[in-house]
Amino acid sequence: KKKNWGSMKRCGIEEHDAVSVKRLKQILEHVDSICCPITLQVMRDPVVLQGDGRTYEREDIEAWIAKKATSPYTGLELDDDFGRTLTPNVVLRTTIESILREAAVAEEKALQNHVYEEGMLVEIHSL
Repeated sequence: KKKNWGSMKRCGIEEHDAVSVKRLKQILEHVDSICCPITLQVMRDPVVLQGDGRTYEREDIEAWIAKKATSPYTGLELDDDFGRTLTPNVVLRTTIESILREAAVAEEKALQNHVYEEGMLVEIHSL
């Protein structure tokens, strides 16, 4: 399933960032799965909400539950302590850290061959 720039922009990734666009698209093939469904930002501390089994950024789901006490996904009330329990999603955290490290490497390689010109990424050999 191919992702377009709309998915990446929702996660705060802009096309003009100094990153190899093609490589970044490959790295972030599953961008929706690493973004919090509440804020649409890349998660740094992903946790599973026991009440709906979905993964959210810890800070965002804690704020959500404090205000609404419902599942952001289902809209159903989280009526007991177990339903509001947050469990670290260690596997996803490790995956996200790996993706971000690989993106940083891709960015470094892109910077070796590109420069910014008026906010746009330009290949050095085209200048």
